[in-house]
Amino acid sequence: MNNNREKILLTVFLAALFIVGGVVAWKWITSDLQTRREALVRKDAELVELQRWIAEKNVWENREAWMKARPMPPYLKQRSEAEFVQTIQGSLSKYGIQTVDQRIQETRQSGSFVEVPIDLTLDATLEELIRWLYDVQRPDSFRVISQIRLRSTGDSAKIRAEISLYQIFTQENT
Repeated sequence: MNNNREKILLTVFLAALFIVGGVVAWKWITSDLQTRREALVRKDAELVELQRWIAEKNVWENREAWMKARPMPPYLKQRSEAEFVQTIQGSLSKYGIQTVDQRIQETRQSGSFVEVPIDLTLDATLEELIRWLYDVQRPDSFRVISQIRLRSTGDSAKIRAEISLYQIFTQENT
């Protein structure tokens, strides 16, 4: 009798062990499957990004050729900053724009590039300002306007523009 009872207990134990093992295996399999699905979604997104880069290959090759034909100016501390300020002042004069305030900010270095920032407060008509902005941001000038704020001056013909502008140079080899 003991033998039958032991067989039943062993069968129940093995069945319970099989069920628990099945549940653990099921959870592991579904977790692994979910992880693989997420990895597949990430790979699909990478594929789309790479296809976009391949589609833009001509644009980037043309940009590289353009950059080689028009190299960025090298940064020479005193000369680069002075020439940048002089160029900006000359362009402001060219368009008849009045400088209310001008502050050269601290030079920033990012990798092999140097940014020379300047903050300007200007009084001008909208047309003068637009023409100057167009001229000052020519692609081969390597200048960037990072911030612009326009306000009324009280004179209906003029506006006050607060502009943060910087020029990008390549780092001088020392």
